[in-house]
Amino acid sequence: MGGAVNSRSILVVCSRKYLTSPFHRGYSKDVASQLAKSEDVAKLPDTATTKPPSEFRMISWNIDGLDDRNLKMRTKSVVKIIQTHNPDVVFLQVNSRYFTVTMLNMFTIHYDSHEIIDFLATTMGRNLLKVEAHMGPLKLKLLNTHMGSTGEHADERMNQLDISFHELSRTDKSVNVIMGGDLYGTFFMARF
Repeated sequence: MGGAVNSRSILVVCSRKYLTSPFHRGYSKDVASQLAKSEDVAKLPDTATTKPPSEFRMISWNIDGLDDRNLKMRTKSVVKIIQTHNPDVVFLQVNSRYFTVTMLNMFTIHYDSHEIIDFLATTMGRNLLKVEAHMGPLKLKLLNTHMGSTGEHADERMNQLDISFHELSRTDKSVNVIMGGDLYGTFFMARF
């Protein structure tokens, strides 16, 4: 399940292989393809750097995929915001069938691998998207999730958080971990 798509300078890793709704078929693909065609991307150097950048920029954003109204305009707005901020990493969470997308700026972040860690008890198809990458010699583990929502799924959400913390705890100390996404306030309820 899931896959990686290379769009010239943006690598897109998605937690769903087969996107069935009209939103899925177009939205995340359109964001990547519009970014790849943009003038800003054309101005970037032809080869990726081997040194880590002096600063790191990241966006994590839950995009409302349940609302089909103004989808083209909203897609263009997402692209414009991503272009304006020129992040190294983008975590997107989409409400339509609850999938996640991790985008890497291939001029600063180098993709190594990815894995989808399913939350088996979920009734909403939730998971943790793990992308391993590096910036020069700095190793990265990027964890993007869209945890269960609403009060009736609180126990399930805590189990999802436990699975995520387990993934964090088994990471080598030489790896820098960034975990983000739509956590629905679980850190305020976390059991430590």
